[in-house]
Amino acid sequence: MAPPWNRRWCNVNAGSIQCFAEEISSMAEYLSGMLQAPVGDQTNLTGNYDFDLRWARHPNVDTASPSLFTALKEQLGLRLETTKGTVETIVIDHVERPSAN
Repeated sequence: MAPPWNRRWCNVNAGSIQCFAEEISSMAEYLSGMLQAPVGDQTNLTGNYDFDLRWARHPNVDTASPSLFTALKEQLGLRLETTKGTVETIVIDHVERPSAN
């Protein structure tokens, strides 16, 4: 899976995340985008890792492939847990065009 160059690399698609020399926190960011929910890294793992995570794009149709949650556990030994916590949020309550000088 390693690319021919010596640097970080990721290929993220619906149904797979393949990374070379990437931090675990990056995996959390990719999962956050896919799940459209905040995902935080609480593994306390440091360093760079290679990932090759594959799951069913359509769990109700593709029964041969695991769900994302099952794939994380079986393929990477990771699990997602629902917890409550604070999330930094930016709220824009007013917008107007700049005035002419």
